[in-house]
Amino acid sequence: MLDNDRENNFFFSRSPRSVVLFVGGVVFVFVVLMIVFYIRLVTVTQDLAVGVDNQLPSQAVSASASVSSSASASSESDNPADAYASLAEVRKALDSLSATSTCQGEADGKIYHALTVWAEKDNVWDAQSQAIKTSMTSMVEQCGETYAQTLITTLNGASIPDNLKELTSETLQFVGANVREAPEDAIEKASFSVPSKNIRCELGTSTVSCTIFTYSYESQTCKNQPVTYSMDSAGKLSQQCASTVTTSEVVSYETSVKSNGFVCSVDQEGNVECWAEKTGKGFKISSSEFNLF
Repeated sequence: MLDNDRENNFFFSRSPRSVVLFVGGVVFVFVVLMIVFYIRLVTVTQDLAVGVDNQLPSQAVSASASVSSSASASSESDNPADAYASLAEVRKALDSLSATSTCQGEADGKIYHALTVWAEKDNVWDAQSQAIKTSMTSMVEQCGETYAQTLITTLNGASIPDNLKELTSETLQFVGANVREAPEDAIEKASFSVPSKNIRCELGTSTVSCTIFTYSYESQTCKNQPVTYSMDSAGKLSQQCASTVTTSEVVSYETSVKSNGFVCSVDQEGNVECWAEKTGKGFKISSSEFNLF
């Protein structure tokens, strides 16, 4: 019984110095273990960092390749000719442009660009250039000056073939400027009659019209009847007998009248010359003849 008590009280029977040594040993072992753990943790962290660094260049190369691929695809899509399988297909788009266009110069410019590329590829530029010129002129008349200015800007870009740039400049050079201005002393009137009242004219928003009541030449439309000639700014002429210009305004000889971009001048004999300022297209009318210019 005494031996058991001695065993149970062995630890507590030690001197204070022994206890201090024991506790110090435990603390020392703990500190060593913590140092080993810290060194291991630092080593593992460094290994992970190196692994990440090694992965970044390959990821950067992959991203760069992806960007390059996207840029290449974008560059290819910038060529509008790629949207068409043949010259015949893009020419069909051009021929239907007046019916399908929404008067967006940038969009229509892509069709002119595509046709130029195909025409050069097939060595038929000379034949197709006239079709482009005719289409441009018609579309500007249909869509107006703002459309023309957008078209000029669109077809002057770095990727546009030089021959298309030259054709656009030549075709649309008068856009924004009048070919034939009204005389400085022209008066503003929407309609008038010459002193003899044999010729009456109306300067409308889209056409200029003149009715002649007595004339000595043969009219293709109206025989022995008053004939009314109407012309738009592009020089397109129509004739009719069913209606005549009516006005109470009478102007003197050698007087010019202007309105809505149209001008009419009356000479000393009462003959009339009318034209569109923008294009210079017009006609001359008298009792002896009618001429379009």
